[in-house]
Amino acid sequence: MSTTAARLGYIAGMKIRRALFVLTASAAFALAALPLTACGGASGAKVANVKAGSMPEGQVWTGVYYSQQFGELHLVESGDNIVGKWKAKDESKWGKMSGTVQGNVFHFAWDEYQSGFAIGKAGHQHGKGYFVYGMNKDNQPALTGEYGNDEDETGAPWNAMKEKDRKPHLEGIGGATDVDTFEKDKGHPDDAEDTSDKDHKKEDKK
Repeated sequence: MSTTAARLGYIAGMKIRRALFVLTASAAFALAALPLTACGGASGAKVANVKAGSMPEGQVWTGVYYSQQFGELHLVESGDNIVGKWKAKDESKWGKMSGTVQGNVFHFAWDEYQSGFAIGKAGHQHGKGYFVYGMNKDNQPALTGEYGNDEDETGAPWNAMKEKDRKPHLEGIGGATDVDTFEKDKGHPDDAEDTSDKDHKKEDKK
């Protein structure tokens, strides 16, 4: 092989290697530029990433809490469980929650209803959420947390201050027909028996 041919072969090989290097580097850069997506729960729902700690000394979950957004929240702790109800300041809405507690973290499911509406889909919202119990900058007990709609546990803030020396009164909060009577229908009593015709028949007999 002549010297000229050898040089041409060497130059051609260098060009091929450079082209391969450029293509490989471009592909690696493109992959590195792809965005990373955070994972939710098993069903794709948003789940709170909070770690439970110890309750502040001398503090308990049971009590009455107040927030500008949701009004008064009444919580009652029993073992590892907490139940609660709240009522808006203008009494236009009320709701209930229940869940489990570990240390200073409470995970709950909630239902909210519009006062004056029949219990059902029209006046009903539901979701999940969490609270973290702690002491604020003024060394007063307070809740910081979030709530989400449907299966989401996060989405919007829910913070509340604990009111001193107030005992919760769950029985005093609720609609004209309490949601507990529709527990078997999970808040959707569309399939419940319609008694309106029976009532009219009773009136006719009178």
